[in-house]
Amino acid sequence: MGSHVIALASLLLVCVVSAPAFGDVIFNNFGPGDSYLFPGGWGVFSVGPHIPLAAATGERFIPVGASFRLDRIEVAMHVAEGGELTSPNTVDVMLMTDVAGAPGVVIETFHFNGLEPSTIAGPPLARDSTVRPVLVDGTPYWLVASATLPDTIVDWHVNAVGAIGPHACSSTAAAACVGTQIGQWFIHNDFQGAFRVSGTPAEPVPSLINDLIGDVEGLALRKGTTTSLVAKLKNAIAAFNRGGVVTACADLTAFINEVNAQTQPPAHKKLTPAQGQQLVTEATAITTAIGCP
Repeated sequence: MGSHVIALASLLLVCVVSAPAFGDVIFNNFGPGDSYLFPGGWGVFSVGPHIPLAAATGERFIPVGASFRLDRIEVAMHVAEGGELTSPNTVDVMLMTDVAGAPGVVIETFHFNGLEPSTIAGPPLARDSTVRPVLVDGTPYWLVASATLPDTIVDWHVNAVGAIGPHACSSTAAAACVGTQIGQWFIHNDFQGAFRVSGTPAEPVPSLINDLIGDVEGLALRKGTTTSLVAKLKNAIAAFNRGGVVTACADLTAFINEVNAQTQPPAHKKLTPAQGQQLVTEATAITTAIGCP
């Protein structure tokens, strides 16, 4: 592995009690019985009286074969050895988009507290999604662990099955990270921290937008209004189908802005408040699903 703040000395293969099944597995690199390498792992740090640097770490995954609504994430983490007396037992794990091969925009943040010290191995830590975004088939995403409280020192334990993939590191100490620099991140292939992502199969995003087009056309608005709104949604489908999620987000935002403008007084408004709210709610759900900022 690279030099990124990692302590993998005296690794032991630890098998723990399996968590209950939850949805379909989108990605999983835990071993049999939810095993992972313990102790040690990729370090997650924050500056404090006892810790001189901050470091965040992330792992990339790609849904394959279908799109899913996120249900749950599970990670293998403990307070690092030596930090039992000083480190807070909390860490944030963020689901993020991929931008140019590095973590990009935060889609949802999961707060983990009550992490056990490194002397005790246990089952994966689990959090359920409240946003339930759509993770699109073939699109890369990142899980990124970051500390928010001073003096945090947490290990994200490495998987026990030898799974290697894109690994991200960002630190206040340049020497702590290796790889190709992309913005604030350093990216290289390495053994990934152990994690699992579960979800429920989702309707493809273009189908969701086509449903919204049907709703617009079903309102029997003035022809010019319908044409303008539908054009923005068709542009969003075209952008999404060619992999342009950012452009699709911009098209959907333009749709929402036009609906809001056409819903406002004075008397020449072209949408009723109820119609406008319906369309904005549907469009906003789609922007959330694809991870628009």
